[in-house]
Amino acid sequence: MHPFSALLWLPGLWLCLVRTDDHGVLRVFGAIFVVSLGVFLLTRGKPYYLAPAYPPLFAVGALACERWLTRAWRRAAFLARSLQVWDWRSSPCR
Repeated sequence: MHPFSALLWLPGLWLCLVRTDDHGVLRVFGAIFVVSLGVFLLTRGKPYYLAPAYPPLFAVGALACERWLTRAWRRAAFLARSLQVWDWRSSPCR
């Protein structure tokens, strides 16, 4: 699992476990992930054994990011930061 994918599944796990105001059903996904992670860590399981547990967290993480980006100023800041990271001079399309 690539480290940058944590930018999507960690907010998903947070939304599943902490924010249950209107998403009580999502708590099950977070609980399954935490229990599975604990079991795999205790039994020294391979990292790829937990791979099927990530797609629901990616989906919920996308929901969390979409909710966070609902305000216009946050979208503008995200876009500005994304463009700042991408260096125009090093573009292969020149």
